[in-house]
Amino acid sequence: MLWIGHPRLRMKSLDEQYIQLRETDDYDEAKDLEPVTLQRALLQAAIDEAESELAHFQQRISPMVKEPAPHKYETVSNLLIYGSK
Repeated sequence: MLWIGHPRLRMKSLDEQYIQLRETDDYDEAKDLEPVTLQRALLQAAIDEAESELAHFQQRISPMVKEPAPHKYETVSNLLIYGSK
C-alpha cells in the first residue's frame, strides 16, 4: 500500500522494472479506474526530484521561520515541509 494522501494507492510489483498502481476502492469513483504501470526508475527519478524541490523550498522558508522561532526553526520548518514523519 502506498499512501500519498487521498485516495490510497495499491502497489503491485510486476517485475524488476515495473510496478502497477491502482486506486483502492475507498471511493465509488475508483471502481472504474484502470491501473497505471510505471517504470521503477522513472518513479524513483520523480521522487528524487520532488525531494530536491522540497529541500530547496525548505531553505527558502527557513529564514522566515527562524525569525519568530529561533530555537525551534528546524523542527517547525520540517513540520511545514514534510509533516510528521
